[in-house]
Amino acid sequence: MFWDGRSITDLIPQVRDTLMLADKPFFLVLEEDGTVVDTEEFFQTLGDNTHFMILEKGQKWMPVSKNTVTQTATG
Repeated sequence: MFWDGRSITDLIPQVRDTLMLADKPFFLVLEEDGTVVDTEEFFQTLGDNTHFMILEKGQKWMPVSKNTVTQTATG
């Protein structure tokens, strides 16, 4: 998904609306290493096209292995 947030305060409502997380707490983390992005100051240091992951309460960031095989159900 693509969101165009020039600030963290712009981005959070877009994420909340798109993923229907109105009543659910979530965390914005960097996809590359799981660093939590929770301040405007840190958000502004990130480059354009930074990839984020959205984690809901209780979820943990885990690196994706280049050797990971994804299985899909075939019917």
